[in-house]
Amino acid sequence: MSIKLPNNIVIKSEKSEIELVTFEESKVLPSFPSDIFPQWLQQYTMAVQDATQTPYDASGMAALSVLSTALAKKFKIRPFSEGTWVERNNLYNVVVMSSGERKSTVHSMFIKPIIDYEKAAVKAFISDNDTDTDTEQKSASSKMSLPRFIADDVTPEKLIGLLQENNERMALLSSEGGLFEMLDGKRYSTMPNLDVYLKGYTGDYLTVDRIGRKTEMLEEPILTIGLFVQPSVLQGLPERFTDRGLFGRFLYAVPKSMRGKRDVTPKSIDRSIVDKYESTIQFMMQMNADNVSELTLSEEAQVLFLDFLGQHEENLNADSEYEFLKLWTDRLPAHLLKIASLVHVAEHFEGDPVQITDVRSVINRDTLEKVLASRDYFYEHTLAAFGCIKVEEEIEAAKYLWGALLKINSQTNDTEFRRQFVWQKTKGKFAKSERLHDALKILKHRGYIDTFRNQTNAEMVQLSSEALRHYAAPSEVPKAPRKIDRIPLPKENKKG
Repeated sequence: MSIKLPNNIVIKSEKSEIELVTFEESKVLPSFPSDIFPQWLQQYTMAVQDATQTPYDASGMAALSVLSTALAKKFKIRPFSEGTWVERNNLYNVVVMSSGERKSTVHSMFIKPIIDYEKAAVKAFISDNDTDTDTEQKSASSKMSLPRFIADDVTPEKLIGLLQENNERMALLSSEGGLFEMLDGKRYSTMPNLDVYLKGYTGDYLTVDRIGRKTEMLEEPILTIGLFVQPSVLQGLPERFTDRGLFGRFLYAVPKSMRGKRDVTPKSIDRSIVDKYESTIQFMMQMNADNVSELTLSEEAQVLFLDFLGQHEENLNADSEYEFLKLWTDRLPAHLLKIASLVHVAEHFEGDPVQITDVRSVINRDTLEKVLASRDYFYEHTLAAFGCIKVEEEIEAAKYLWGALLKINSQTNDTEFRRQFVWQKTKGKFAKSERLHDALKILKHRGYIDTFRNQTNAEMVQLSSEALRHYAAPSEVPKAPRKIDRIPLPKENKKG
């Protein structure tokens, strides 16, 4: 199986051009791979999609978040039985949907069995500890707390406490983007600490020391995050969100809106499909997890994964087409391993519920192959999600560069130019070559240009024939921005 990441500079070949995606339209993104789920879960995700008239991406990502919540800290995966590489099976997921797209409805339908399970656990806890003493007072005096499995709007400090009180396992599931707003510092006077989110993904040891408070320690915190957010929530996130690696820990989905195309006829879901989903998730929640079960890949799956890793590593050594994606692509194999472990366990629940000891410890090639095939989906949607984070200035810079290239083409009738020549012609806009590099990347991704090296190893820019046909009548190239001269105020008219 051959799965390759794109390279930045390629030797010119007879390959077909990338499909043009103009600045006036959106790129058609891949559909969520529904075939990765076993039948019982696939039926429910498709039923929710149909009943709510929402993109399947919303249901697929919600299903992954729920599996992560129900199975976290019960399984881990060691891909190679003789190796030291181990991944926990928790996920951080983000679905980007605009207001009015019914994301809250989808979110509620998927987390319902978890909420019901938590309510039952709280009720049982109160019943078991019910005495003449008030339950809350008893909990405080004996340092006990009500069982929790999910949270929504919570600060990092409170989240650490919830993890301590609940076997160092917690899920943040929300139909809003409050977490990102908090990380952006919009709610509080100081920027929140990211450590619990960074280490909650990998299960790394965490200690927190504060003046006037005792030390808080987490030996192996495992956190699941599943969010539905509006595009505006991702815009303007601080650089530290990407610089410290939090961006790379998330899987992203940017579904195409169904607004204006939805079937308004009310639809219901077969009760047997709902019952199977809800009972299975609740059974997963109550599976005994005193000892974490270790999964590994079969010999055939290991060969497949090694092939994937080899190609992935080869592309990491090359110049990345998108600098900001390096942190995400570094973690891509881990993302896919986590998904494979969740899907593998879910496959055991096609029939009657099973115990942890009944789950096969070896993940077969077919399961892994389906998951690896989702690589393109997550890659393209991550690019689209980062498009929500990018500032408009970068897109405008790419538009300016395309206008400049069209003007050069109209003057010379050439379609290939040295990159150095392009920079000389656009220095008024791109004072630094790095800014030109970023604009070229955007144009290349949208199919406006291609880049290659000529026989003398010089970097070249080639205009797309499709883009040239689309812009047959080039418009005037906008002038490079400059400082606005101060305009003097009009003199007052003096009377007399």
